[in-house]
Amino acid sequence: MLVLVLPESHTVRDWQPNLIEAKAFNGRIAVFWLLYPSASTSGVEAIWGIQRFEHRLDIEVERLNRAFALARKREKSTDYDVALSFAGEDRAYVERVAEKLLAIALSFVGRKSAS
Repeated sequence: MLVLVLPESHTVRDWQPNLIEAKAFNGRIAVFWLLYPSASTSGVEAIWGIQRFEHRLDIEVERLNRAFALARKREKSTDYDVALSFAGEDRAYVERVAEKLLAIALSFVGRKSAS
């Protein structure tokens, strides 16, 4: 097990392999991996980046855990979690929906403006 406690107001991004869980820990985020060496090596490797977040800690922990769970459930690798299809006059509404999807760590594909 590898545990990473992030600096205050920071979150993890671009992690490999998939993380198991995030928790609030003394006002900061703690994440962990369960790592096992492969048959060909005796070591393990974990990669991550960090970035600041501006919302509440509990919201960020929930966002991360949702992202981790979605990554585990996915059987096939895709570039998106949700497809958005809409009429041109609904663009403003769908853009607000897309912002909410990104806020909870869901990626999407949608039709680009034809007008």
